[in-house]
Amino acid sequence: MTIILLKFKDRVISETNLGRTVLTIGRDRGSDIKIDNSAVSGTHATIWQEGENIIIKDADSTNGTYFKGQ
Repeated sequence: MTIILLKFKDRVISETNLGRTVLTIGRDRGSDIKIDNSAVSGTHATIWQEGENIIIKDADSTNGTYFKGQ
């Protein structure tokens, strides 16, 4: 089971089980992983698991989506 941790500095804000579905990340109330920050678009990105790989895809957000600085 893959757990997605939403963290701010060293504090865990939330934990979400990735499971076998596509999760949405964003500021909108209906987002699976909700981030209340003006730098985050309403629908910012999606994330899912394919086999051993975790895929994150930007949803044409205003500020882009970065993982490990890329």
